[in-house]
Amino acid sequence: MGKLKGRTGRRQRELDETVKTIGDNVAGIQGDVANMADLNVKGTFFTVQKALPLLVEGGSVILIGSVASVKGTSSLGVYGATKAALRSFARTWTTWTTDLKERRVRTPLSDRQSPDATARIVSTVPMGRMGEPDEIARAALFLASDDSSFVTGNELFAAGGRGQV
Repeated sequence: MGKLKGRTGRRQRELDETVKTIGDNVAGIQGDVANMADLNVKGTFFTVQKALPLLVEGGSVILIGSVASVKGTSSLGVYGATKAALRSFARTWTTWTTDLKERRVRTPLSDRQSPDATARIVSTVPMGRMGEPDEIARAALFLASDDSSFVTGNELFAAGGRGQV
């Protein structure tokens, strides 16, 4: 039996397409952490908890956070706090249990914001723009690949330098 691969996503159609593209031994789990019933902290916690038994040796858990977890932003206080919780999970889960360590498991919105809120954020990004989804995807792909086999519990901010200033 091949390795089981798990994927999560908000949009069922895109999730189904991704599962089909990957091929055999794939589980797709629909969820939206922006939905109160699925919200950032609880949704992530319970998703990872349910996914742990499905992870294979060398598998990856990639948590998509935000620079808001370390940099205060007007009107994003609760959002920042939820992302700080994810940041804490990533650091905690790295040493959570020897079972994860022995299995070599690695743990690491903008479209809903008003144009004014987006402009305020962009004004604080040294690169002068918002990141594109494919830029975030490439960072996640690195973390999911064997190229990151010695990376664990670290943060990789794909944020145009915003977390550094």
